[in-house]
Amino acid sequence: MKPPVNSKYDFVQRFIAGEFGNRTPVWPDLATFLREPTPLLDREFCLRSFTFGAPTKYNLDLLEVPTLWTPDHYISEMVPRRIEQYIFLQGEVCRLYSGLHLWFSLLPMPMKLALEQGGRGADCTAAKIILETALDASSLEWLYHLLDTYPDHVVEFSAYRCQYGMVPNMNTLFWEVRNY
Repeated sequence: MKPPVNSKYDFVQRFIAGEFGNRTPVWPDLATFLREPTPLLDREFCLRSFTFGAPTKYNLDLLEVPTLWTPDHYISEMVPRRIEQYIFLQGEVCRLYSGLHLWFSLLPMPMKLALEQGGRGADCTAAKIILETALDASSLEWLYHLLDTYPDHVVEFSAYRCQYGMVPNMNTLFWEVRNY
């Protein structure tokens, strides 16, 4: 069992290191981002804070990142629009004493808005069936690994109708693992 995620900063350090599985490309700071060897010109990025609750800056182009970046941010690639249209299920899942609890949305929009406008809950068997329907086998196995490894944590994810991310053969990105 790994140590619990004790803060947003702790989470980000472990997220960047790849501890939580499939994700989009991330860079811990501006210098690392600017040394990226693959072309960045036609991609979109977001600036995420190391501080819980701080606002995220979305849909930035290559030229906006250096202008808006501060040392309190790390940089993450946005899911490309050609992939974003294939969003299938997104939400948050945790294990409670009574079993799985899933808060999810099927709306194809940014997760925060999707959960606010179309969020629904499912527990136990219903949550399991929904997850088994949306996540491919590798993603589902990894989700259960995260829930086993980080008890009393919430796992935030997005599942797509196609494979996408840094880990081959997975249709699900894991955005956050946090203590609840």
